[in-house]
Amino acid sequence: MSQALQARRRVASETHMKGRCELSGIDSCALELTGPERDHLYRCLVRLTPREREVVAAMCARGGNEAVADRLCIALPTLRTHLMRINQKLGTDNKGDLIRFISSRLLDGYRRGVISPALSRPNNSVERELEAMIE
Repeated sequence: MSQALQARRRVASETHMKGRCELSGIDSCALELTGPERDHLYRCLVRLTPREREVVAAMCARGGNEAVADRLCIALPTLRTHLMRINQKLGTDNKGDLIRFISSRLLDGYRRGVISPALSRPNNSVERELEAMIE
């Protein structure tokens, strides 16, 4: 990894604000999902395999590809293969597009009343959700 990229990631992680993504710090972006949100997303992502859905959840949780691969206990080339297939199936091009796709599905769920704001609790993090999925 180049020194410039490492420096940019370090600055991005230091300037990270909860709920906000800097263009240069897309790796610091995270979505915190509640149970109803996760259930709705899984219904929207029916085209993906269960493992690909785990990869999507991990990518939304936070971190670069190396961190996600470590968290999922897979090799980096395997993660890249999963991401390639996910992007093909969802029509996305990169991590930013994937996060926007997920966010738009969540927003659509709230608009249609599939996800009730009263049922959603902000205290569940994606990492806890990911751990529950892996077990």
